[in-house]
Amino acid sequence: MTRIRVPHPHLLPLVLGLALATAIVVPSAYAFDARSGEEITIGPDSVVDDDLYVAARSVTIDGVVRGDVLAAGQTVIVNGTVEGTLMAAGQTVIVNGTVRDTARVAAQGVQIGSTARVGRDLMFLGYSLETLPGSAIGRDVLIGGSQAMLAGTVDRDVRGGMAGLAVLGQVGRNVEVSVGASDAREPVTITSPPPSIVIPNVPAGLAVEPGAHIGGSLSYTSTREFPVYGAVEQGTHWTAQQPASPPQRTFGDAVADTVRRLIAIAIAGLLLLWLAPRWTEQMAATISARPLPSIGWGIVASFGALGVAIGICLGTMALAIAFGVITLPALAGLSLVVGFLAEAALLVSLSVFALLVSQAVVSFLGGKLLLDRMEAPWAKGRVATLLVGLVIFVLITTIPILGGIIAAIAALAALGAAWLWVRDRRAPAPALTRVEPGTAAA
Repeated sequence: MTRIRVPHPHLLPLVLGLALATAIVVPSAYAFDARSGEEITIGPDSVVDDDLYVAARSVTIDGVVRGDVLAAGQTVIVNGTVEGTLMAAGQTVIVNGTVRDTARVAAQGVQIGSTARVGRDLMFLGYSLETLPGSAIGRDVLIGGSQAMLAGTVDRDVRGGMAGLAVLGQVGRNVEVSVGASDAREPVTITSPPPSIVIPNVPAGLAVEPGAHIGGSLSYTSTREFPVYGAVEQGTHWTAQQPASPPQRTFGDAVADTVRRLIAIAIAGLLLLWLAPRWTEQMAATISARPLPSIGWGIVASFGALGVAIGICLGTMALAIAFGVITLPALAGLSLVVGFLAEAALLVSLSVFALLVSQAVVSFLGGKLLLDRMEAPWAKGRVATLLVGLVIFVLITTIPILGGIIAAIAALAALGAAWLWVRDRRAPAPALTRVEPGTAAA
């Protein structure tokens, strides 16, 4: 099986950003119709006069939607007419009808049927895109995925990056793509094709079949050149791409990485000693006095952080859907932004703690255990304690496998010590017993 590789990864954030921005920034002049359930069908005699936001396992649009459509589901089928923009995401997206504006689709399998008409652009992100003979795209096709088979008509340009591209139909202007290559010409396949459509087997690389017609030029980047059998009016240009090879690391690279890591942890440790010296010492003392409970509570806290991350994601989606149902699109968009920021803040905080703070605390503890045995005056300072322990810790953690295990244990121990510190601070103080004059305390 051919390994899937997207030659132009910068296309992915481009398409996702355009789809997200369009989904969040909803013009205030329009209301919208929000629907959800197991199966949502817009009948052939139905007309939706607003934008349509729909989420269900199966979404079928046979009627007319006067505005935009934002649809998410396992299967999304458009047989009717969307007079605005179509934004659809799911396992399978099928367009047999008309989209008067742009179609932005993200799915495992996308099929543009023989009766489909897209008035402007088609933007695809996913595994497989297929346009059948008779389909028509009014402007450009932008592809970021694994494979594409274009048998319909594209009035203007085709651009993007994919492992395999087959052109069987008509392209009005230029084709500019980056494709994969396989000397064995192995088909690009998946083990679990989505329902409702058959995923075509598009060989890795480029195929312009007999009967295909490109009105402009064909420019492609690949590690090898491919024969072109169709008509290309303004010529074909191949740009050779050297196969990617992992860089060879030298001893100097390893030393430089170790020095950079040492400097980063040293900066974090010095900031801790400057801003929170007592907290740093308490953390080290907790790990020293209670190593196993610290590690155990660190594991518990790790699962707790994972639960919080999942909770933020689910809560954000629930709020966005709720605000969408009650027709408050601005609050729905704000919920998505706040949820994303909260998720990012949690992940960044955990990463900084695991990679910098925990290692600085454990280094301080190691230095303290070592220098407490020395009588030299310089060995009593906090900075000296940190730096000596840091050098030893970084050198030990450069050992393959063992170093990674030690770093992971250090992160868990520091996280557990922080949890114990918070728990102890929140614990109520013991009650004081009032002793009456002339009596003895029990």
